[in-house]
Amino acid sequence: RKFICSHKQLCQYERKETNIKLYDELETGSVCKGTVTSIKDFGIFVDIGGAEGLVHISEMSWSRVSTPAEIVNIGDEIDVFVLGVDKDNLRISLGMKQLQPDPWVEVNKLFKVGEVVTGQIVRLVPFGAFIRIGDIVEGLIHISELSHEHVKEVSDIVSVGQEVEAKIIKLIPEDQKIGLTLKNIKENIKTENSTEESTSSEETNAEDST
Repeated sequence: RKFICSHKQLCQYERKETNIKLYDELETGSVCKGTVTSIKDFGIFVDIGGAEGLVHISEMSWSRVSTPAEIVNIGDEIDVFVLGVDKDNLRISLGMKQLQPDPWVEVNKLFKVGEVVTGQIVRLVPFGAFIRIGDIVEGLIHISELSHEHVKEVSDIVSVGQEVEAKIIKLIPEDQKIGLTLKNIKENIKTENSTEESTSSEETNAEDST
């Protein structure tokens, strides 16, 4: 004449019922508030009212994210965008960058081919260096565009954190690609300065003769 009760199983049942109801109510494209419950190398888990969803690291920001911990902390309350709801497997895909303006939409208005920009080297790869320009987008300086001389190692020319001037040689917003070069930058600047000085000198002489 004994029976065994389990409060744990009751909580699990109630949580499952809450989850099912939440999955029925959630709609792709909606925005909701949540709390960061866990941080992993591949992203963060967010509780959005009884169920947890995953914000993959690639969906956290339009800029490259090295680690999710550089953006959020456990316990942070954040707004998230619902990317998808898998009711069969009880999975929720969430995003954060969708709530921010897409910089690639306006990139044609901000930059143009042939323009010299200042940016910071953010990472090195065997085939080149990625540079962040305008604090909003990243472009690639291919190893062949680092110097007129043969470059064996990218780190021989630039380093992470270094600020450099580079010229935009390729701009493809639809593919989110910007190509830059370090070649001829100093020479071009000198030429432009010489041209300006020459023009200014000519204008001065013309005024004097007048």
